[in-house]
Amino acid sequence: MPRAESGSLSRTRTEPSPSIDQVGERVVRDAIVLGASIAGLAAAAAVAPHVGAITILERDRLPGVDETRKGVPQGRHVHLMKPAGLHALERLLPGIEDDLEQAGAQVLRGGDDFGLHLGGGRLELSDLNPAFALVGATRPLIEGVVRERVRALPNVEVRTGYDVTGLTADDAGTVTGVRFRHQGSPATGASATTDTLRADLVIDATGRGSRAPRWLSDLGFASPSEEAVHVDLRYATRLFRRRTGAGQGPRNVVVAPLPGKPSGAVALAVEGHRWVVTLVGMVGIQPPTEIEAFRAYARALWSPAVHDLIADSEPIGDAATGGFPSNTRRRYDELRTFPRRFVVTGDALGATSPVNALGLSMAVLSAEKLGETLARVGPARIGPAFFRSTRRLVAEATTQAVDNDLRHPAVQGPRTLRWRVIDAYAKRLMPLAHRDPVVGRALADVMGFLAPGPSLMRPNVAWRVLLRGGRRSTAASAAPSRVRQDDPLAP
Repeated sequence: MPRAESGSLSRTRTEPSPSIDQVGERVVRDAIVLGASIAGLAAAAAVAPHVGAITILERDRLPGVDETRKGVPQGRHVHLMKPAGLHALERLLPGIEDDLEQAGAQVLRGGDDFGLHLGGGRLELSDLNPAFALVGATRPLIEGVVRERVRALPNVEVRTGYDVTGLTADDAGTVTGVRFRHQGSPATGASATTDTLRADLVIDATGRGSRAPRWLSDLGFASPSEEAVHVDLRYATRLFRRRTGAGQGPRNVVVAPLPGKPSGAVALAVEGHRWVVTLVGMVGIQPPTEIEAFRAYARALWSPAVHDLIADSEPIGDAATGGFPSNTRRRYDELRTFPRRFVVTGDALGATSPVNALGLSMAVLSAEKLGETLARVGPARIGPAFFRSTRRLVAEATTQAVDNDLRHPAVQGPRTLRWRVIDAYAKRLMPLAHRDPVVGRALADVMGFLAPGPSLMRPNVAWRVLLRGGRRSTAASAAPSRVRQDDPLAP
């Protein structure tokens, strides 16, 4: 555990992994991870083999596996971990998929489990990649199970009630730890305290609200520039009782917004025989929360798939609302100088619209890169090396999200020549993906982050698109007409 100057946080230190040279700058005796959300937990798991002791500092008091945490404002809404993210999490914490399933999560595999309604039709997934798997669970269950696995690591300790207010550094600009404010404990009568905590490595995984840009300025370093595309996404979520048994149909149903019709919905089967259903509205459209209006919103979408699930299902509890302003990317990878022994990961690097469901997966995939980078270069220059190693990953996620969002005319952003070419290709590909299993599988692989976007232009897909793409099926052509001109969802 990091050396506590106050003495209140000291504990026995274990030895670092032999994979880090036991000399000079490459020794990591103590690491601090800021934030106990998925990004922080995954980061701790990734670096644990290479660090003597890790302390995770979390501002919130952590709830049980069935409670939403205050610091996760999106916690009550649908959360999907892409297949690539789930596989990375399994590599970091072997057996975690079984742990999630034993805790009640649904494991979704095979085309029958997915009803993905995109671009005016349902994807043809009869030849779905066997690696394409999702976990159907609420965010509190996912986070709670992962947190218990990370807590069980012998060199990891989670401390709650710690609000980190800044970094400490030496005269050369090397980060030496953090300043924090501890909230105290009403139960024991302990008062709030302010102190510092030393470490050989500090990892910021505090998400979109990361204060790292300001901390960099405080230390005399430049802050990263930020790229943003405003989407003004709004959503409302409800839980419903789920019927189980034969003929239950897909356990993940998506009705994605169409260009010019920026409303959609997603339903996911989760623990406790429930559906979690999130209605989404882009460019300022606010889905309703009252149950009948909620159902009416789903009914007015271009596909009835989500409405059919909830039309006569029993609602559970109250609705939750949320919003997301912009896809953002902080360009840490472009900074010329950066403090030694400090790194930023997770949503603090790039945050994409939740409708694209990339956040959890990016947190885990980035964490895996973080562990690899620490093993390769050590802690002193980990920041720049990590930002280079994740540049393509962050760019792929940001590009996928922004390309999708720019298909809606009301979203403001640069529609470059590259985007126009890809959009024209997508308009030919998407109708074919509704009827061709090869194209449907290829598109699902890209959506699941199992393959990069350019794989959709490989010869086995491209010749199909160029020869047979662009012709819509009868069902797909008719689907958008479900939205009446007098509907509140009509553009």
